[in-house]
Amino acid sequence: MREHKLEFRRAGQSDSRSIYEWRVHPRARAASRNESEFSFESHKDWFERVLKDKKRVIYMASERGIKIGQIRFDQHGETESEVSVSINPEKYGQGYGSVIIRDGSEKYLAEHSNVNVIIAEINPDNNASIRAFENAGYEYVNRKTNDTGEWEVYKLTRK
Repeated sequence: MREHKLEFRRAGQSDSRSIYEWRVHPRARAASRNESEFSFESHKDWFERVLKDKKRVIYMASERGIKIGQIRFDQHGETESEVSVSINPEKYGQGYGSVIIRDGSEKYLAEHSNVNVIIAEINPDNNASIRAFENAGYEYVNRKTNDTGEWEVYKLTRK
């Protein structure tokens, strides 16, 4: 399989529709913490809050001008962040997930020198996401249960 060469940039208002469409795709909903449907209006409100939040960063990943996916980091405390990823459904199964996770995590850590650990909580039924995080260098920690369900916890520790 060829290595994808992705470009990353901070997300902006013009990315709202793409991210919405990726988030409402049935496969994305099934793997999400909250499987409920939501409107574009509620997404726009959420997206505006995320873009203004100093503790959150969204990078858009593209290849040759085509939007491939997004990776979001939510900083918790001073040294830990949580990661979330969405892939353009037209690109499912093409090996982009692990590249977005690996390269996006490296970019985020380079820009946030105080963060030492990135945590991912993955639906145990989402084998593609588990493989993508493992291929990106994240290590299994444990299985966690909370009010949103059961999650496989993976982490990446700064070297």
